[in-house]
Amino acid sequence: MSSKLFKNILFPIITLIFIFEIIFQLLSFSNSNLIKKPILFFNPYCDQAYWSHQKQSKINNNNYKYHPILSLINKNNPIPINIKDTSNNTIISDETIFYGSSFIDHSYFKRNFPKNINYAVKSYGLDQIFQSYILTKHKHYGDTIIIGFLLEDLDRVLFYSRDYEKLRFVKKDNKFSMKNTPIKLDKTIDYEFYFYSYHFLKSILFLINNDFDYKKSQCSILFKKDLFEFFIQKIKENTKKYNQNLIFITFNFKEDFQHDLNWRYNFIKEKLKNENIHHIDTKEIILKHKKENKKNIEYYFSEKDFHYNKIANEIISDEVKNVIMQYK
Repeated sequence: MSSKLFKNILFPIITLIFIFEIIFQLLSFSNSNLIKKPILFFNPYCDQAYWSHQKQSKINNNNYKYHPILSLINKNNPIPINIKDTSNNTIISDETIFYGSSFIDHSYFKRNFPKNINYAVKSYGLDQIFQSYILTKHKHYGDTIIIGFLLEDLDRVLFYSRDYEKLRFVKKDNKFSMKNTPIKLDKTIDYEFYFYSYHFLKSILFLINNDFDYKKSQCSILFKKDLFEFFIQKIKENTKKYNQNLIFITFNFKEDFQHDLNWRYNFIKEKLKNENIHHIDTKEIILKHKKENKKNIEYYFSEKDFHYNKIANEIISDEVKNVIMQYK
């Protein structure tokens, strides 16, 4: 019976998988467009392989320059490599300083705060945002610190490379340490063998069981939560030391307004509340404006990218300015 089962069922399945794998490997070797679509094989929220298969973004040398720890920094707001502690400084400059990733670095946001120092850089993960604050905190005694990020920036802490090489935190013996520094932007990623048939089937099964939404993935969720809490505690310690006011802004993709399945949203919102950190929730701001003005959600998002458009950024910026005034 077992021999018949193998011959009639298992052997054809194994043969089919073997044939598919040969095809996938040939496509990979020939650099086919199919393999250039890693979303078919890997989870962008979990798998480094997804980003390793992506073509790295071109760096705009007019706006950014190399930094050995953060990968890239804004040319207009250079960040030192070594920290010089000036905690004894008693001069309060009463400025507002921005840290963050693409939403804070977006031209539609920055145009509303043209005179403010803005350390944000597109494609930053929360680890880079955190470290950019750590490297510059001593320069802003008595200032208001605003840290803005996309919810998915929390997932980027898993990777050593995305649009470009980046630092990465690891946890060992219940302590976090920083790896992959100094950064080498021109680093060539070594070839790795992937069993594409396995990854393809794994991805299909995951998507079927999760409403075809990778965002529902909870891979390394405990590590992500622990690291976020580590970041929060370190930032709070330093804002107290440097007499700084602390504000967090969270940003969302459009699909977050269409359903409430993003575990990151609930976790981050609750954590900031428990830590008594002023939280500007852009999802709440946009939903309120949407209800009061009877608009659809497309009214607030850009057609060119996945970010808020000019209208949404002006609404959010007005709220940010109102909050800042509370500290004046």
